[in-house]
Amino acid sequence: MNKMPAIGDYTWVDRPVEMYLLQLAIDNAVRGPGVTGEIKRVLIVDDDPFYAKMVKEWIKDKYQTDIVTTGMQAISFLLKNKVNLILLDYEMPKVDGPQVLQMLRQDEESKDIPVVFLTGAGSKYNVERIMSLEPAGYIFKETTREDLLDYIKEKIK
Repeated sequence: MNKMPAIGDYTWVDRPVEMYLLQLAIDNAVRGPGVTGEIKRVLIVDDDPFYAKMVKEWIKDKYQTDIVTTGMQAISFLLKNKVNLILLDYEMPKVDGPQVLQMLRQDEESKDIPVVFLTGAGSKYNVERIMSLEPAGYIFKETTREDLLDYIKEKIK
């Protein structure tokens, strides 16, 4: 005898549908139950979807990985989802990485999530400016897959 599913068995997406939320719902449905608690979850926040997808491809075998492409999407995502680490682009339009970090630090639920800036800016001035924000760290976008995986492993523990 088949049991009728309960309303809580379904994933709901608010209207109007934001495509990144729809993609998350689909990804979570494909993964199946129980994955969230078994592996660490990383949120990639980058306005360059090609770079974000590349990073996801690099780390998806070791970590549950989600992508958003704006600072405000990151804040909305984190209101509904828990993550173990955020890889945050430093330079984005409208709401940039430092502004996102500041908003996260002001919220009780997200203030302790390690945030690692992804940056292409490697000058001494830019590195000092990034570190003055006291993120969990920073990594240059030119990094290799192996170095990124090692860095994430060190930060999540």
